[in-house]
Amino acid sequence: MQKTYGPKAVCQSVGISQRQLGYWGMIGVIKPTKQMHGAKVFNRYTDEDVETLKKVKKLIEEGFFVSKAAEKIHKLKEALSSPSSGLSSGMPSPEQNGTHSHQENGHRGLSSSLYLEVRLAEELAKLKQQSFPLACMAIQVLFPSFIKLPHLKNEILLKLSLKFASMLKSSEVISYKKDSIFFWLMPNRTIEQARLLSKEVKEMIEGSEWEVQDKRFKLQAAFGFSDSNTPPRKEGNLLTAAEGELLGQGLRRNRLVQ
Repeated sequence: MQKTYGPKAVCQSVGISQRQLGYWGMIGVIKPTKQMHGAKVFNRYTDEDVETLKKVKKLIEEGFFVSKAAEKIHKLKEALSSPSSGLSSGMPSPEQNGTHSHQENGHRGLSSSLYLEVRLAEELAKLKQQSFPLACMAIQVLFPSFIKLPHLKNEILLKLSLKFASMLKSSEVISYKKDSIFFWLMPNRTIEQARLLSKEVKEMIEGSEWEVQDKRFKLQAAFGFSDSNTPPRKEGNLLTAAEGELLGQGLRRNRLVQ
């Protein structure tokens, strides 16, 4: 029998009020099951309901209206359940220290992994209706070995992310994953155009000089690419395929520039 939860436990887990929970249920964000106890009817929520509520709350915090956030999550669910989508769930969240969020009001910045996953699902769904290029580029920033403290790396990654954001086209999204890796989703760019852009990005990353703890140094960068016409060899999506190509170059932690 599937485990379910009452409204109080759900609100504590998600971080919303019971009034919000009731409203979100009323507008169809989730559909709780009904259980009768005597003459009273109680709402019960599944683990899937709780996960959906958490994702909707996260998108709302990034600037979406609740109805739009719910719509995007439902689209993502449909894409994930489609055998032909090629999507894999479980995209990691970006590091909280030093990242920007995407806003629908026109703010251009670093998006969360969840938002990037939603956008990828939307673009793959569009591809079923019309043909257009769709590419993804993975960027790994390579630090000198003496830069070990996470907050020092994050300060530099934040500054780089602002530069990346200034290069985005209106429909593009960039997100931070981990291990100094960014994902750049590029609707209406071919993989050849993505490779061409990478030269500009590489020049921007490697052409700047940085100073930390009285040491001056330069960064290096590695890239991976994928597109909708080049399915990954293993189960995954455009993002994991791009990262796979990046890591396939052998640029791992033990080979970073000294």
